[in-house]
Amino acid sequence: MKVGYLRKSNNLDDYRYQKRKITNQNCDKVIVEEFETQFDYENSALKKGLNEMNPGDILIIETFRALGFTLLQALPFLNELEERQIDLKILDIKINTSHKHGEMFELIRYLQESDRIINNEKLRLSGTMRKKKKTAGAKGLDQADIDKIISLREQGKTLEEIVDITGKSFATVQKYTKSIVVQTGLSQEKIDEIIRLKKEGKKLVEIAEIAGVGYKTAQKYARSVNIQGRKLPTAKINSIKKLRKEGKSYAEIAEIAGVTNTTAHKYAKNVKISED
Repeated sequence: MKVGYLRKSNNLDDYRYQKRKITNQNCDKVIVEEFETQFDYENSALKKGLNEMNPGDILIIETFRALGFTLLQALPFLNELEERQIDLKILDIKINTSHKHGEMFELIRYLQESDRIINNEKLRLSGTMRKKKKTAGAKGLDQADIDKIISLREQGKTLEEIVDITGKSFATVQKYTKSIVVQTGLSQEKIDEIIRLKKEGKKLVEIAEIAGVGYKTAQKYARSVNIQGRKLPTAKINSIKKLRKEGKSYAEIAEIAGVTNTTAHKYAKNVKISED
């Protein structure tokens, strides 16, 4: 005998779906469970219906959750089915213990045990994470990491450069370096080289690469060229003006001449574009 089982839900569409699936199984009998927020198996229609079933009968449900059990709560129920030699068919996950009696029950027990292990692991990890959160502020970085950050800053490295080198967050680097007085360590020769390259119209990226310094360091010393009003070489200025006269945009001039858009505009703004 095939016995279907339906458990009414506060979701009417869900119940209708269960009913349609069970109806399609051509059951000899259908047990209908009224909806209860606290499912009491011992006093349920399911329990009463099982008492009327015989060995070899099949209980058909649309989904495991229709039983009203969690996986952990289901073990006594599954044991009862096995003891009574009543098979179980679960439509949504295509389990049918009548095909190979006992094997599916072993699988479900395995899933139950896995669920218990997973839940225990979740609890363990949750406790570990809470402990880590409590101690994270006090623990901070390893002393070796802190020493490396401080050393790099004392060498004149910018915060961004230290972040790239150490892989630590900007906030962390800033925390351990905010009280450090930075010594650049650059020789006057190196500073003069940066300034010379800037006067030649080199881009900051190019200056950093040629001079062998960080981008921020190149920017720091090259900035003084503009502040002090140093001019570009005459040949460079004439090249900028010529390009503008040919109708090039400021962006194109900057790219070709190797200067900034601002510099291109400064020297070409009064040049009339040729109409030829």
